[in-house]
Amino acid sequence: MPTLIEAIDKFRQKTSTEPIILRGRKWKMIDTKSKGPVLIMLPGTLGNADIFFNQINKLGTKIRIIALAYPLITDIDLICGDIASLLDRLGIEKASVLGSSYGGFVAQVFAENHPDRVNTLFVGNSMNDVDIIRPGFPPIKELQKTPPGALRAHIAGQMANWPEPEKIFAQIKAFLHRELMEYLPPRGPKMRLSAIFLRKSTPKPAIPDKQIVIIDCEDDPLIPAVVRKDIRKRYPKAELNRFPTGGHFPYLTRSAEYNEILLRRILV
Repeated sequence: MPTLIEAIDKFRQKTSTEPIILRGRKWKMIDTKSKGPVLIMLPGTLGNADIFFNQINKLGTKIRIIALAYPLITDIDLICGDIASLLDRLGIEKASVLGSSYGGFVAQVFAENHPDRVNTLFVGNSMNDVDIIRPGFPPIKELQKTPPGALRAHIAGQMANWPEPEKIFAQIKAFLHRELMEYLPPRGPKMRLSAIFLRKSTPKPAIPDKQIVIIDCEDDPLIPAVVRKDIRKRYPKAELNRFPTGGHFPYLTRSAEYNEILLRRILV
């Protein structure tokens, strides 16, 4: 059985991200260009577009997956406008949108700003009310002044303390450390974290709860129970999928079950 790093390296040998300019900003994209329903996938603070390789490999022939990596800006509303412009360019009227962690926050803003473009909104291991997590981070002005290298070192130190209940969790830590130090743009994590705290309002998607799916994990080291409870309170009638174990990256640690959730909702 290949390790996580070996698996993504094999994926990268045959699948490369494409640079694309959206409204003057540089994005990166993987587009399976398959027939069928469209799923936009948005990574978290530590992810590139290809972090969703398990979903692309297993689902990419059944649905059209467009996985994205963000430009280096801190305005989430501009980011969501760029995604809408991408849909326009590709001739896609509506798509399901999945965001994990930071990407889940972006996905909610997208559904707030462009509700008519969303089929199903998947909110994965994410948050809605930033004020709940704000005390655990430095003030935004201090965060913006932090050198990218110092922030990456801080994040790496935090990751080292994550529990490893199964072998895959140790692999996740090794994989993310390499992503952080070698593959992500040096300013990427800083820009994504700053973007969350700079948005002045909480996302309020103008779509019914029946179009929303929540995916989270009871053992998430980054999304505590109070944040999970708040997401559930925000979308009380949404479909809830909660893994007892899975950490912060169930699309990697529980990919088979995760993929089943996606297909069940998208292929209706």
